Amino acid sequence: LQQRAQDAVAAERCYRSALQQRRDHPVAWLNLIRLCQAQKRTAETTALLQEALSLWPDHVDLLRLQGDHLYEQEEAEAALSIYRRIESLQPGLANTANAMGVAWRALGNNEEAEAAWLRCLCIDPQHVVALANLGTLYRLKKRHEEGLRCLRKAAQLQPDDPDTMASLACTLIDLGLISEAMQLMAPLLVRYPEHLDLLGMQAFALVQQARIEEGQQLLAKARERKPDSLVAIGNTLFSSLYSDSLDGQMQSQLHQELAVHVRQQVTPLPPSPPALLHRQSCRIGYLSPDLRSHPVGLFIEPILRHHNRDRFHVTCYALPHAADETTERLMRYAQSWRNLEGWKREKMAQQIRDDEIDILIDLAGYTAGGRMDLMACRAAPLQAVFLGYPFSTGLPEIDYIVADRHVIPAEERHLYTEKVLYLQESFLCYHRAGAPPVAPLPALKNGYITFGSFNNLPKLSDKTVALWAKLLHALPDARLLLKASSLGDAGTMQLVQQRFRVQGIADERILMRPASPMERYLAEYADVDIALDPTPFNGGTTSCDTLWMGVPLVTLLGEGFMSRMGSSVLHTIGSPQWVASTCEEYVQIACQLATDYALLATIRAGLRERMQHSPLCAAPSYTADLERQLLRIWHSR
Repeated sequence: LQQRAQDAVAAERCYRSALQQRRDHPVAWLNLIRLCQAQKRTAETTALLQEALSLWPDHVDLLRLQGDHLYEQEEAEAALSIYRRIESLQPGLANTANAMGVAWRALGNNEEAEAAWLRCLCIDPQHVVALANLGTLYRLKKRHEEGLRCLRKAAQLQPDDPDTMASLACTLIDLGLISEAMQLMAPLLVRYPEHLDLLGMQAFALVQQARIEEGQQLLAKARERKPDSLVAIGNTLFSSLYSDSLDGQMQSQLHQELAVHVRQQVTPLPPSPPALLHRQSCRIGYLSPDLRSHPVGLFIEPILRHHNRDRFHVTCYALPHAADETTERLMRYAQSWRNLEGWKREKMAQQIRDDEIDILIDLAGYTAGGRMDLMACRAAPLQAVFLGYPFSTGLPEIDYIVADRHVIPAEERHLYTEKVLYLQESFLCYHRAGAPPVAPLPALKNGYITFGSFNNLPKLSDKTVALWAKLLHALPDARLLLKASSLGDAGTMQLVQQRFRVQGIADERILMRPASPMERYLAEYADVDIALDPTPFNGGTTSCDTLWMGVPLVTLLGEGFMSRMGSSVLHTIGSPQWVASTCEEYVQIACQLATDYALLATIRAGLRERMQHSPLCAAPSYTADLERQLLRIWHSR
């Protein structure tokens, strides 16, 4: 009773007094150990558990406390051994099966984790924690419909649990059901206004609706609550790239300020031993959660396929992700592959050091699943960021950013804490297998121009909406087709319509479609005459896909890597005439294209072949150029 009254000191005095009078009092042992666990008195908890278990080595409740204590000390394998022992002593306990699932998940064995949670739910179909755990696992593995069923049931059983609701909200957002996610979170945010996961999910939902500034405000609140939250830091920095209220210098400053909090959480490894100068091959490590059907997987595949294996030894470090057929292909190209599922940061860093990696190349930056904290450990003597993050990381432990002269011109190098490793042509190498044939120009059938953008909705900044509205006013018969995962949500669609309505554009001129499988996504370019690049965050993969499907792209040159990707791609394929320096020029270029159907048809018919013969699609020479740059910095270390 005294412990329930939060008088922990008095409660502990009672427990110890009881044990002095009667050492074989298991309830007193259990309560004392639980109290020490709650107060994070690790060494004392360990000693108490050892003493109690010497008296009752097969006491299930004591063993469960020991297993949980080991798990909290990041000794998942030892914890799993204890849970197995409990299972043998008292089979059929739902909580034991759930705990085994948690331990298996920490060890990176998702199949065993899933099996354990399913066993738990066979014993107790209403075990809320197992439902939430299983639903979260399914979400991480992109099995969204299964995850949604589990999480909805967990939320029904325990509607006031903020952790379950945050995970359910994340799954709903992944499926594009943003309005429902926000409605579910709203009452809980009133009750738990400081809950980090709820704040993060609400911010994520706002960003997916292109409400960037509102999302940034919530993320700032989350960082105030927990300044060292890597998730809040990463989400803040990545979503800031969508903002049209931050110039390049402000972006650079923000990245450097928040990188300080990342660095404070890690202890860098001691300096690498002297390089093995006699070694003939340079050891490259690629670190990413996106070695799968993802833009990073698309762009890294030709590099892995064409790496010179006599000069380079390539190890891929796969951070937790949903492996798929692309992963299986990439695994065949790498000489070594390490799946880091379930690994702690220190173990990852030591493995990279033990592998004697010369250059560790991060492919994620602050995007979902990225590990800038691992890069801050300085596991390799040289470190770089490439492909996955279109700006500076702000981390001094990252020596280089791989770029080209278009995305980082000389006059903008001061924005980057990294040195720039310049490639001769584009920073991208594009290859898209299995695309449908280029379709005829839709304007010939429709009698009007359809502009299009298939970019993620967060890129729909206020500046972009105003710019595209000017273009639609200049061409009163034209339509604008938007396609994004968020546009399967009625509430989000209404917000988009309202933003254009404010600019004087009628609803019927804005066409919206949700995300779709790759084949259908590419086929839908048959409905677009001219593509419009957003600003300040240009398209990357989307721009390449657009051009591959025969659709010309108009882009506005901005400040910072993310605002110059369209320029890089267009210069590389030999179409710099579609790059605008001002908003007025952007509208002018688009209007000129729109008024010449014959020219558009000619461009459409020849654009894919032009791309195929451009440096953008020249994988062998692109990879050789990258290798020359890597060897140069390796030899000069």
